[in-house]
Amino acid sequence: MPQSYFSKSKLRFLWIAALLVIFASPAHGDDPPAPDKLDALLDRFQKMEETNRMLNEKLDQLSKENTELSKEVRDLSKQVKQPAAPAAKAKSSGLAGQGAWEKAIEQERANREAGKSPREELLSSAATSGGARASEPQGVGNRYLGKIPLRAYFDYAKDGLGFATDDDEFELKFRSEIQIDNLVFPGPAQQYIHGGVYLSRARYYFQGHFTKPIDYQLSFQRSFTSFGFLNAFLNFNYDKRLQLRIGRFKPPFTYEWYKLNNYRFITPERPLYAENFGLNRMEGIMGWGMLFDDRMEYAAGVFAGPRNSDQDYNAQKDVAALFNFRPFMLKDGVLKNLNFGGSVDYGMQDNPANPAVLRSNINASANAVNATDAAASVGIPFLAFNNDVVERGKRELWDLHLAYFYEGFSLIGAWGSGINSMSKKSGAAPVPLSVDGWHVAMAYLLTGETMNERTVIDPIHRFDLRKGMFGLGAFEPFARYSFLEVGKEVFTQGLADPNLWTNRIQMTDVGVNWYLNRLTKIYIDWQHSMYAEPVFYKTGGLRSTSDIFWVRFQFYY
Repeated sequence: MPQSYFSKSKLRFLWIAALLVIFASPAHGDDPPAPDKLDALLDRFQKMEETNRMLNEKLDQLSKENTELSKEVRDLSKQVKQPAAPAAKAKSSGLAGQGAWEKAIEQERANREAGKSPREELLSSAATSGGARASEPQGVGNRYLGKIPLRAYFDYAKDGLGFATDDDEFELKFRSEIQIDNLVFPGPAQQYIHGGVYLSRARYYFQGHFTKPIDYQLSFQRSFTSFGFLNAFLNFNYDKRLQLRIGRFKPPFTYEWYKLNNYRFITPERPLYAENFGLNRMEGIMGWGMLFDDRMEYAAGVFAGPRNSDQDYNAQKDVAALFNFRPFMLKDGVLKNLNFGGSVDYGMQDNPANPAVLRSNINASANAVNATDAAASVGIPFLAFNNDVVERGKRELWDLHLAYFYEGFSLIGAWGSGINSMSKKSGAAPVPLSVDGWHVAMAYLLTGETMNERTVIDPIHRFDLRKGMFGLGAFEPFARYSFLEVGKEVFTQGLADPNLWTNRIQMTDVGVNWYLNRLTKIYIDWQHSMYAEPVFYKTGGLRSTSDIFWVRFQFYY
């Protein structure tokens, strides 16, 4: 187009020059022009010819550049419609703005709004993401996202080390917890227990989400000498008012089990009722959520039934449910962090006895009283079921709780009761064993820190002995009273030996929590138990009381 234009201009110039020559020629009867005028005219004509030549050369150069630019534009257009190389895709999916996943979702929505068929959707995906690959088993619906870069971070507030895409659609977090106990049992040697240093818990959590609404957790625990799964579940969170969790996790029964992780306890372990008759962890499916501007939390689910077991022994299932209400949460004031609520558990059981032994300082288990397992060696027994006893029949338990937090003060209390049926293996009828317990625990941070629920504490002055950075950490004295009573039918129906054990216990804990920094906490506790009837947990006769001097070192991030 430009070349044609300049060619026409050249012709016009030649015609004008010719006319000038004609009109400059002498007319009949006129004198011939002076030679100096002709020379000037020729000189001007030559200069115009030189200018025209230079313009033609410039035109040729611009034409070549235009051709090269057109080729580059065509190549770039092809690259937009075709997949980039893996490395280029990873770079462009760095997700400084919109991520690859979000772009794929938008493309999918656009296809649906346009009414495209699955085949057309696939072809559209092929145009955007490179089309179907021979090595990919899925055709329609495959987004072919390829490699997506991750960013790393450390969540100091709660969740440890994490990796995520910049759009947060995919996330993996790692947390860890270590608890090391030193237990001293004063007095003469014990029959079933002995003191020492133990690794009571070492936990490893892998959690996060793949797409924002779907959370997951896979965690493992080594407790004393055993190692296995702790939690393994998926949580579908499309609306916080109604979420769905499926897998192995803590059922919603008792505040101490469902709402409190062990690293947030006031005392080293749970109170007697929750410790011996709580559900620990089970396989199940649960709906839960937050209502009324997060003032009420509810949870209800169906579970396998056996406490802390990976095996279901019958076709019957347990139903467990809990609610926790914070009526004043939206108002500032003394009652802002008041919690109250309740929980229930109901089901028919046909399982090995769990608990096989009621103990004062460790969670219930199927370990017999004379087991050599390390967990059995540190848990003081006060009631052991006979070897021929199983858990069979109706289990219906309930629990009411209250929790209150104000500045540095914590108060937690609960009352639990119900029926946990047991039976002899010989096929005897189930014995509805009544259970009743309650507790109250208090703690106060002396060093100025505050909380609105039980949590790990970051001291105002972290423990540090360096010059200019000196600090001793945070200190939290605590006290707890706990009570548990099992019905006398445990003895009258031949489920346990009344000459060796008691069906009623009172227990006190007095001590202090020392927070060196946010990750490190030391419990110092004196636990004293009082039995309604003397029990045989030591050599040298029956005992009416027991004592533990307990120091726990905890590291959690």
